Amino acid sequence: MPPQLRKKGAAPSRSTPFNKAHLVTFGMEITQSLMSSTGNSSVVTSVRCLFCKRIGREAVDVDNNSRKCLRTTNVKIFEGPPFRKENFANHLKSQHADDFEKYSSLSTEGKKKFFDVNKRTQDSIKRYLNASQTALCFPVSKDIVEVIIGDMFFKPKLGENDEWTKSITKANALKLFNVQPDGSYVARISNPALYDLVLKHTSVGLSFRQTSAVISHHKDAFGNAQLGGLNDHEVGKMVRVNVGSNLQVLSDVLNDDEVWAFSLAGDASTHHDTSFFDVRIRTCVRGVLFNVHLVCVPFFERHTAANIFNMVCKLLDHICSRWRHKLVSVSTDDENTMTRWLDGFVTLMAQQAVYEVVRIWCPPHQIDLVIKDATCKISDDTFSKITHTFTIHLRKQKNLQLQMGNKCPKDTSRWAHFQAQLEWLLQRRVQLIEWVEKR
Repeated sequence: MPPQLRKKGAAPSRSTPFNKAHLVTFGMEITQSLMSSTGNSSVVTSVRCLFCKRIGREAVDVDNNSRKCLRTTNVKIFEGPPFRKENFANHLKSQHADDFEKYSSLSTEGKKKFFDVNKRTQDSIKRYLNASQTALCFPVSKDIVEVIIGDMFFKPKLGENDEWTKSITKANALKLFNVQPDGSYVARISNPALYDLVLKHTSVGLSFRQTSAVISHHKDAFGNAQLGGLNDHEVGKMVRVNVGSNLQVLSDVLNDDEVWAFSLAGDASTHHDTSFFDVRIRTCVRGVLFNVHLVCVPFFERHTAANIFNMVCKLLDHICSRWRHKLVSVSTDDENTMTRWLDGFVTLMAQQAVYEVVRIWCPPHQIDLVIKDATCKISDDTFSKITHTFTIHLRKQKNLQLQMGNKCPKDTSRWAHFQAQLEWLLQRRVQLIEWVEKR
Protein backbone atom coordinates (compact mmCIF):
# COMPACT_ATOMS: atom_id res chain seq x y z
CA MET A 1 0.00 0.00 0.00
CA PRO A 2 1.58 3.35 -0.99
CA PRO A 3 2.27 5.85 1.83
CA GLN A 4 -0.42 8.40 2.44
CA LEU A 5 0.53 11.94 1.51
CA ARG A 6 -0.36 14.87 3.71
CA LYS A 7 -3.00 17.03 2.14
CA LYS A 8 -2.13 20.54 1.21
CA GLY A 9 -2.88 22.93 4.10
CA ALA A 10 -3.12 20.11 6.64
CA ALA A 11 -1.36 20.42 10.00
CA PRO A 12 2.20 19.00 10.12
CA SER A 13 3.01 15.77 11.95
CA ARG A 14 3.07 16.04 15.73
CA SER A 15 6.07 13.67 15.99
CA THR A 16 8.72 15.66 14.15
CA PRO A 17 12.01 14.61 15.76
CA PHE A 18 14.87 16.97 16.45
CA ASN A 19 17.25 17.39 13.52
CA LYS A 20 20.77 17.39 14.95
CA ALA A 21 21.92 19.59 12.08
CA HIS A 22 19.97 22.37 13.77
CA LEU A 23 22.48 22.32 16.64
CA VAL A 24 24.87 24.26 14.42
CA THR A 25 22.32 25.97 12.18
CA PHE A 26 20.40 27.63 15.01
CA GLY A 27 22.92 27.47 17.88
CA MET A 28 21.09 24.95 20.05
CA GLU A 29 22.26 22.53 22.75
CA ILE A 30 20.67 19.21 23.74
CA THR A 31 19.68 19.14 27.41
CA GLN A 32 17.63 15.95 27.66
CA SER A 33 17.07 12.78 25.64
CA LEU A 34 15.32 9.45 26.26
CA MET A 35 15.88 5.97 24.92
CA SER A 36 13.50 4.92 22.18
CA SER A 37 11.03 2.09 22.68
CA THR A 38 13.32 -0.25 20.74
CA GLY A 39 16.34 0.67 22.85
CA ASN A 40 18.54 1.12 19.79
CA SER A 41 18.58 4.93 19.71
CA SER A 42 17.80 8.01 21.81
CA VAL A 43 15.09 10.59 21.22
CA VAL A 44 15.82 14.25 21.96
CA THR A 45 13.16 15.76 24.22
CA SER A 46 14.65 19.13 25.19
CA VAL A 47 17.10 21.67 23.72
CA ARG A 48 18.09 25.14 24.80
CA CYS A 49 19.26 28.28 23.05
CA LEU A 50 23.00 28.90 23.33
CA PHE A 51 22.49 32.58 22.51
CA CYS A 52 20.43 32.93 25.71
CA LYS A 53 22.86 30.86 27.76
CA ARG A 54 26.19 32.32 26.65
CA ILE A 55 25.37 35.87 25.51
CA GLY A 56 21.96 36.86 26.84
CA ARG A 57 18.99 38.42 25.15
CA GLU A 58 19.38 41.75 23.44
CA ALA A 59 18.40 44.86 25.39
CA VAL A 60 15.14 46.67 24.71
CA ASP A 61 14.00 50.22 25.33
CA VAL A 62 11.29 50.11 27.97
CA ASP A 63 10.67 53.81 27.57
CA ASN A 64 9.12 52.99 24.22
CA ASN A 65 5.34 53.22 24.45
CA SER A 66 5.03 49.80 22.80
CA ARG A 67 6.89 48.03 25.64
CA LYS A 68 5.92 48.03 29.31
CA CYS A 69 8.60 45.89 30.97
CA LEU A 70 12.19 44.70 30.64
CA ARG A 71 13.01 41.65 28.55
CA THR A 72 13.39 38.43 30.54
CA THR A 73 16.83 36.99 31.22
CA ASN A 74 15.63 33.37 31.24
CA VAL A 75 17.22 30.82 28.90
CA LYS A 76 14.81 29.65 26.22
CA ILE A 77 14.04 25.90 26.38
CA PHE A 78 12.40 24.03 23.49
CA GLU A 79 10.65 20.77 24.39
CA GLY A 80 9.42 18.09 22.04
CA PRO A 81 8.95 16.32 19.85
CA PRO A 82 7.77 17.97 17.72
CA PHE A 83 10.64 20.39 17.03
CA ARG A 84 9.94 23.04 14.36
CA LYS A 85 12.75 24.99 12.78
CA GLU A 86 10.30 27.88 12.40
CA ASN A 87 10.11 28.14 16.20
CA PHE A 88 13.90 28.30 16.45
CA ALA A 89 14.11 30.96 13.76
CA ASN A 90 11.32 33.11 15.26
CA HIS A 91 12.98 33.09 18.68
CA LEU A 92 16.39 34.02 17.29
CA LYS A 93 15.05 36.83 15.10
CA SER A 94 13.01 38.37 17.93
CA GLN A 95 15.46 37.94 20.83
CA HIS A 96 18.93 37.77 19.20
CA ALA A 97 18.52 39.54 15.87
CA ASP A 98 21.97 41.15 15.63
CA ASP A 99 23.89 38.19 17.04
CA PHE A 100 22.02 35.68 14.88
CA GLU A 101 22.71 37.74 11.77
CA LYS A 102 26.46 37.64 12.53
CA TYR A 103 26.22 33.93 13.37
CA SER A 104 24.43 33.07 10.11
CA SER A 105 27.18 34.65 8.03
CA LEU A 106 29.88 32.36 9.52
CA SER A 107 31.14 29.06 8.20
CA THR A 108 30.35 25.80 9.98
CA GLU A 109 33.67 25.90 11.85
CA GLY A 110 33.11 29.55 12.72
CA LYS A 111 29.67 28.75 14.14
CA LYS A 112 31.15 26.04 16.36
CA LYS A 113 33.62 28.55 17.84
CA PHE A 114 31.10 31.38 18.13
CA PHE A 115 30.04 30.47 21.67
CA ASP A 116 33.56 30.23 23.07
CA VAL A 117 33.09 31.45 26.67
CA ASN A 118 36.42 33.29 26.84
CA LYS A 119 35.67 35.26 23.70
CA ARG A 120 32.05 36.08 24.62
CA THR A 121 32.56 37.03 28.30
CA GLN A 122 33.12 40.73 27.64
CA ASP A 123 30.06 40.95 25.37
CA SER A 124 27.98 39.13 27.99
CA ILE A 125 28.97 41.57 30.74
CA LYS A 126 28.18 44.54 28.55
CA ARG A 127 24.86 42.94 27.64
CA TYR A 128 24.09 42.47 31.35
CA LEU A 129 24.95 46.07 32.18
CA ASN A 130 22.87 47.39 29.30
CA ALA A 131 19.90 45.14 30.04
CA SER A 132 18.54 47.10 32.99
CA GLN A 133 19.44 50.73 32.64
CA THR A 134 16.00 52.06 33.50
CA ALA A 135 16.39 54.18 36.63
CA LEU A 136 15.11 52.74 39.91
CA CYS A 137 13.06 54.96 42.21
CA PHE A 138 12.42 54.19 45.89
CA PRO A 139 9.90 56.34 47.82
CA VAL A 140 11.01 56.82 51.44
CA SER A 141 9.26 58.77 54.18
CA LYS A 142 10.68 61.96 55.66
CA ASP A 143 11.06 60.41 59.12
CA ILE A 144 13.18 57.52 57.86
CA VAL A 145 15.51 59.74 55.82
CA GLU A 146 15.94 62.68 58.18
CA VAL A 147 15.67 61.03 61.60
CA ILE A 148 16.82 57.41 61.28
CA ILE A 149 19.35 57.53 58.44
CA GLY A 150 20.36 61.18 58.69
CA ASP A 151 20.47 61.42 62.49
CA MET A 152 20.56 58.08 64.30
CA PHE A 153 22.90 56.42 61.78
CA PHE A 154 25.09 59.43 61.29
CA LYS A 155 28.00 60.67 63.38
CA PRO A 156 30.11 63.26 61.49
CA LYS A 157 33.78 63.77 62.17
CA LEU A 158 34.62 66.79 64.29
CA GLY A 159 36.54 69.58 62.58
CA GLU A 160 37.47 73.18 63.20
CA ASN A 161 33.93 74.25 62.38
CA ASP A 162 31.63 71.48 63.62
CA GLU A 163 28.40 72.81 62.14
CA TRP A 164 29.87 73.34 58.68
CA THR A 165 31.49 69.88 58.61
CA LYS A 166 28.27 68.22 59.76
CA SER A 167 26.00 69.90 57.22
CA ILE A 168 28.29 69.30 54.24
CA THR A 169 29.06 65.66 55.16
CA LYS A 170 25.43 64.77 55.81
CA ALA A 171 24.31 66.43 52.58
CA ASN A 172 26.80 64.32 50.61
CA ALA A 173 25.78 61.13 52.42
CA LEU A 174 22.09 61.66 51.61
CA LYS A 175 22.64 63.02 48.11
CA LEU A 176 20.66 60.25 46.39
CA PHE A 177 17.52 61.12 48.38
CA ASN A 178 15.55 63.83 46.57
CA VAL A 179 12.94 65.77 48.54
CA GLN A 180 9.43 65.92 47.07
CA PRO A 181 6.82 68.73 47.30
CA ASP A 182 4.95 66.86 50.06
CA GLY A 183 8.12 66.60 52.18
CA SER A 184 8.78 62.91 51.48
CA TYR A 185 11.82 61.63 49.62
CA VAL A 186 12.49 59.57 46.51
CA ALA A 187 15.84 57.85 46.06
CA ARG A 188 16.78 57.55 42.38
CA ILE A 189 19.34 55.03 41.14
CA SER A 190 20.39 55.89 37.58
CA ASN A 191 22.59 52.81 37.13
CA PRO A 192 20.65 49.78 38.42
CA ALA A 193 23.27 47.25 37.30
CA LEU A 194 26.01 49.01 39.28
CA TYR A 195 23.64 49.33 42.25
CA ASP A 196 22.96 45.58 42.09
CA LEU A 197 26.70 44.79 41.99
CA VAL A 198 27.36 47.04 44.99
CA LEU A 199 24.69 45.32 47.09
CA LYS A 200 25.90 41.85 46.11
CA HIS A 201 29.48 42.67 47.09
CA THR A 202 28.61 44.33 50.40
CA SER A 203 26.17 41.54 51.30
CA VAL A 204 29.04 39.02 51.48
CA GLY A 205 30.98 41.15 53.98
CA LEU A 206 33.11 43.47 51.84
CA SER A 207 33.64 46.95 53.22
CA PHE A 208 32.70 50.03 51.22
CA ARG A 209 36.34 50.56 50.23
CA GLN A 210 36.82 46.93 49.24
CA THR A 211 33.62 46.97 47.18
CA SER A 212 34.71 50.05 45.23
CA ALA A 213 38.15 48.52 44.62
CA VAL A 214 36.73 45.20 43.35
CA ILE A 215 34.30 46.88 40.96
CA SER A 216 37.07 49.17 39.71
CA HIS A 217 39.08 46.05 38.87
CA HIS A 218 36.07 44.77 36.92
CA LYS A 219 36.00 48.03 34.97
CA ASP A 220 39.69 47.84 34.12
CA ALA A 221 39.51 44.16 33.14
CA PHE A 222 36.53 44.49 30.80
CA GLY A 223 36.89 48.12 29.74
CA ASN A 224 33.33 49.07 30.65
CA ALA A 225 32.93 52.73 31.56
CA GLN A 226 29.60 52.08 33.28
CA LEU A 227 31.49 50.61 36.23
CA GLY A 228 33.68 53.67 36.65
CA GLY A 229 33.53 56.63 39.01
CA LEU A 230 32.86 54.52 42.10
CA ASN A 231 34.53 55.16 45.46
CA ASP A 232 33.73 54.16 49.03
CA HIS A 233 31.54 57.25 49.53
CA GLU A 234 29.40 56.36 46.49
CA VAL A 235 29.07 52.80 47.80
CA GLY A 236 27.89 54.21 51.13
CA LYS A 237 25.24 56.28 49.39
CA MET A 238 23.86 53.23 47.59
CA VAL A 239 23.82 51.18 50.79
CA ARG A 240 21.90 53.96 52.54
CA VAL A 241 19.33 53.85 49.76
CA ASN A 242 18.96 50.11 50.24
CA VAL A 243 18.58 50.55 54.01
CA GLY A 244 16.04 53.34 53.57
CA SER A 245 13.94 51.41 51.05
CA ASN A 246 13.87 48.30 53.25
CA LEU A 247 12.96 50.30 56.34
CA GLN A 248 10.12 51.83 54.34
CA VAL A 249 8.81 48.36 53.46
CA LEU A 250 8.94 47.28 57.11
CA SER A 251 7.28 50.52 58.14
CA ASP A 252 4.44 49.93 55.68
CA VAL A 253 3.98 46.41 57.03
CA LEU A 254 3.93 47.43 60.70
CA ASN A 255 1.56 50.33 60.02
CA ASP A 256 -0.90 48.10 58.18
CA ASP A 257 -4.19 47.74 60.06
CA GLU A 258 -4.15 43.98 59.44
CA VAL A 259 -0.91 43.71 61.45
CA TRP A 260 -2.27 44.16 64.94
CA ALA A 261 0.71 42.94 67.04
CA PHE A 262 4.45 42.36 66.99
CA SER A 263 7.19 41.30 69.40
CA LEU A 264 10.52 43.05 69.86
CA ALA A 265 13.95 41.56 70.54
CA GLY A 266 17.05 43.61 71.32
CA ASP A 267 20.70 42.91 71.99
CA ALA A 268 23.82 45.09 72.23
CA SER A 269 27.22 44.27 70.74
CA THR A 270 30.49 45.93 69.76
CA HIS A 271 32.17 45.83 66.34
CA HIS A 272 35.43 47.63 65.50
CA ASP A 273 35.19 49.67 68.73
CA THR A 274 31.70 50.89 67.83
CA SER A 275 28.69 49.83 69.89
CA PHE A 276 25.52 48.70 68.15
CA PHE A 277 22.05 47.83 69.33
CA ASP A 278 20.39 45.15 67.24
CA VAL A 279 16.59 45.16 66.93
CA ARG A 280 14.51 42.30 65.56
CA ILE A 281 10.78 42.16 64.91
CA ARG A 282 8.47 39.14 64.88
CA THR A 283 5.00 39.62 63.44
CA CYS A 284 2.27 37.79 61.55
CA VAL A 285 1.31 38.99 58.07
CA ARG A 286 -1.60 37.31 56.25
CA GLY A 287 -1.28 34.15 58.27
CA VAL A 288 2.50 33.83 57.95
CA LEU A 289 4.83 34.42 60.92
CA PHE A 290 7.89 36.50 60.01
CA ASN A 291 11.01 36.93 62.11
CA VAL A 292 12.92 39.80 60.49
CA HIS A 293 15.92 41.93 61.33
CA LEU A 294 14.65 45.50 61.68
CA VAL A 295 17.85 47.46 62.08
CA CYS A 296 21.21 47.55 63.82
CA VAL A 297 21.63 51.07 65.21
CA PRO A 298 25.06 52.50 66.06
CA PHE A 299 25.04 53.49 69.71
CA PHE A 300 27.13 56.53 70.64
CA GLU A 301 25.94 56.91 74.26
CA ARG A 302 26.67 55.02 77.47
CA HIS A 303 24.94 51.65 77.76
CA THR A 304 22.39 52.68 80.35
CA ALA A 305 18.80 51.47 80.35
CA ALA A 306 17.51 55.02 79.89
CA ASN A 307 19.73 55.68 76.85
CA ILE A 308 18.79 52.38 75.19
CA PHE A 309 15.11 52.98 75.93
CA ASN A 310 15.17 56.50 74.45
CA MET A 311 16.93 55.29 71.32
CA VAL A 312 14.49 52.41 70.70
CA CYS A 313 11.48 54.66 71.32
CA LYS A 314 12.84 57.21 68.86
CA LEU A 315 13.36 54.47 66.30
CA LEU A 316 9.88 52.95 66.69
CA ASP A 317 8.14 56.35 66.77
CA HIS A 318 9.35 57.07 63.24
CA ILE A 319 8.77 53.57 61.85
CA CYS A 320 5.41 52.71 63.39
CA SER A 321 3.61 55.54 65.20
CA ARG A 322 1.15 53.11 66.86
CA TRP A 323 3.79 50.72 68.18
CA ARG A 324 2.62 51.19 71.76
CA HIS A 325 -0.75 49.65 70.81
CA LYS A 326 0.86 46.73 68.92
CA LEU A 327 3.76 45.72 71.16
CA VAL A 328 2.96 42.39 72.87
CA SER A 329 6.36 41.06 74.01
CA VAL A 330 9.99 42.10 74.56
CA SER A 331 12.94 39.67 74.41
CA THR A 332 16.39 40.48 75.79
CA ASP A 333 19.30 38.83 77.53
CA ASP A 334 19.44 38.77 81.34
CA GLU A 335 21.92 41.62 81.72
CA ASN A 336 21.07 43.97 84.58
CA THR A 337 20.67 47.00 82.34
CA MET A 338 17.96 45.19 80.39
CA THR A 339 16.01 43.45 83.16
CA ARG A 340 16.17 45.56 86.33
CA TRP A 341 12.80 45.52 88.01
CA LEU A 342 12.39 49.29 88.50
CA ASP A 343 14.33 50.99 85.72
CA GLY A 344 15.49 48.26 83.34
CA PHE A 345 14.98 48.52 79.58
CA VAL A 346 12.25 45.86 79.52
CA THR A 347 10.41 47.53 82.40
CA LEU A 348 10.49 50.91 80.66
CA MET A 349 9.22 49.39 77.40
CA ALA A 350 6.42 47.56 79.24
CA GLN A 351 5.34 50.83 80.85
CA GLN A 352 4.99 52.41 77.40
CA ALA A 353 2.83 49.62 75.99
CA VAL A 354 -0.94 50.02 76.11
CA TYR A 355 -1.53 46.33 76.79
CA GLU A 356 0.21 43.76 78.97
CA VAL A 357 3.63 42.81 77.62
CA VAL A 358 5.18 39.33 77.83
CA ARG A 359 8.83 39.49 78.95
CA ILE A 360 11.18 36.89 77.45
CA TRP A 361 14.76 36.57 78.67
CA CYS A 362 17.50 34.80 76.76
CA PRO A 363 17.81 31.21 78.11
CA PRO A 364 21.55 30.85 77.25
CA HIS A 365 22.30 34.01 79.20
CA GLN A 366 20.31 32.77 82.20
CA ILE A 367 22.26 29.50 82.10
CA ASP A 368 25.44 31.57 81.90
CA LEU A 369 24.45 33.43 85.07
CA VAL A 370 23.83 30.14 86.89
CA ILE A 371 27.28 28.87 85.88
CA LYS A 372 28.83 32.16 86.96
CA ASP A 373 27.14 32.02 90.36
CA ALA A 374 28.19 28.41 90.96
CA THR A 375 31.79 28.99 89.82
CA CYS A 376 32.26 32.11 91.93
CA LYS A 377 31.23 30.18 95.06
CA ILE A 378 34.24 27.83 94.73
CA SER A 379 36.94 29.04 97.14
CA ASP A 380 35.33 32.48 97.35
CA ASP A 381 35.96 33.14 93.65
CA THR A 382 39.72 32.48 94.01
CA PHE A 383 39.52 29.42 91.74
CA SER A 384 38.00 31.31 88.78
CA LYS A 385 40.41 34.24 89.15
CA ILE A 386 43.51 32.01 89.20
CA THR A 387 42.23 29.98 86.23
CA HIS A 388 41.48 33.16 84.29
CA THR A 389 44.98 34.57 84.93
CA PHE A 390 46.67 31.26 84.14
CA THR A 391 44.89 30.78 80.78
CA ILE A 392 45.81 34.31 79.70
CA HIS A 393 49.44 33.53 80.52
CA LEU A 394 49.32 30.24 78.59
CA ARG A 395 47.98 31.92 75.45
CA LYS A 396 51.08 34.13 75.35
CA GLN A 397 53.55 31.20 75.45
CA LYS A 398 54.41 30.56 71.79
CA ASN A 399 57.02 27.87 72.47
CA LEU A 400 54.57 25.92 74.62
CA GLN A 401 51.94 26.13 71.90
CA LEU A 402 54.39 24.74 69.33
CA GLN A 403 55.37 21.95 71.71
CA MET A 404 51.77 20.96 72.47
CA GLY A 405 50.45 21.51 68.96
CA ASN A 406 47.46 23.61 70.00
CA LYS A 407 46.42 26.67 71.97
CA CYS A 408 44.47 27.21 75.16
CA PRO A 409 40.84 28.26 74.44
CA LYS A 410 40.23 31.98 74.67
CA ASP A 411 38.65 33.37 77.81
CA THR A 412 35.38 35.12 76.90
CA SER A 413 32.60 36.90 78.73
CA ARG A 414 30.45 33.77 78.44
CA TRP A 415 30.86 31.62 81.52
CA ALA A 416 29.64 28.59 79.58
CA HIS A 417 32.98 28.71 77.72
CA PHE A 418 34.74 28.21 81.05
CA GLN A 419 34.02 24.49 80.69
CA ALA A 420 36.08 24.30 77.49
CA GLN A 421 39.05 25.87 79.28
CA LEU A 422 38.81 23.46 82.20
CA GLU A 423 38.59 20.44 79.87
CA TRP A 424 41.66 21.65 77.96
CA LEU A 425 43.63 22.09 81.20
CA LEU A 426 42.61 18.64 82.52
CA GLN A 427 43.51 16.84 79.28
CA ARG A 428 47.00 18.40 79.25
CA ARG A 429 47.64 18.64 82.98
CA VAL A 430 50.76 16.40 82.88
CA GLN A 431 52.46 18.50 80.21
CA LEU A 432 51.44 21.72 81.93
CA ILE A 433 52.75 20.58 85.33
CA GLU A 434 56.09 19.63 83.80
CA TRP A 435 56.28 22.94 81.99
CA VAL A 436 55.46 24.90 85.19
CA GLU A 437 58.06 22.98 87.22
CA LYS A 438 60.76 23.76 84.65
CA ARG A 439 59.87 27.43 84.90
